[in-house]
Amino acid sequence: MYGHPAASAAAQTKLKKTLTANGHFRTTDADDCVYVNQSTDEDHYGVLGAWVDDLLGATTPKGIDQMIDSLSKVFKIKVTKNPTMVLGVQIERSREHSWLKIHQAAYVEGILRKHGMEDCRTVSTPMDPATVRALMELPTEPVDLEARRKFQALVGELIWLHKTRPDMHFTVNLLSRFLKCATAAHLKIALGRPLRYLKGTMDFGIVFFPGNNFDHTCASDADLAGDLKTSQSTSGEFARLGNFGVNEPI
Repeated sequence: MYGHPAASAAAQTKLKKTLTANGHFRTTDADDCVYVNQSTDEDHYGVLGAWVDDLLGATTPKGIDQMIDSLSKVFKIKVTKNPTMVLGVQIERSREHSWLKIHQAAYVEGILRKHGMEDCRTVSTPMDPATVRALMELPTEPVDLEARRKFQALVGELIWLHKTRPDMHFTVNLLSRFLKCATAAHLKIALGRPLRYLKGTMDFGIVFFPGNNFDHTCASDADLAGDLKTSQSTSGEFARLGNFGVNEPI
């Protein structure tokens, strides 16, 4: 099934049928790939997220036993308790201080090493106004197929950081505007300041704390007609529930 366009959908269908067959689990309304235990017994609580054939669960001891029992009847599975790496995302946890952090320091290190930037000088921001302006004003002709291919590969690598690095969202959005017309000059900028910023912030990630605060914090902003060539606007928003999802080193 690997490599087939319908592979992931077929795998999810099979997994869903397996987990929901005995009535122990159901999918959530918000995400069809997230399963929760339907038992009213708190000792059997469990929530399970699926990414094709990789599954990450948060459960009670009895809940994990129930998950393993349901899955092992159909699949050959490997169980890792308290994992430290899932899909390239590192997990750090301090039970003593009650926090859990997800980050991609090893992945960032790999990007820097691949592009020969592991010893580069660091900067405090991934983009600055001067760099943004210079990028927008660059000519997109003539087409440089090799530079465009390398640029697209680099942007693809940076997109994978979206899971833990919201501070890179605008930069990736900006670079993505030139995926079809990037030249060697675009590639030089993409390999410069964004990677130098990542070098100095490799251990940045999202930190989760427990608590009873469920206040919803939101903010938004817009750069009206900020694109120098198209006069299109860029908008962005931020949302946080209580103290969950603080983007910072720890």
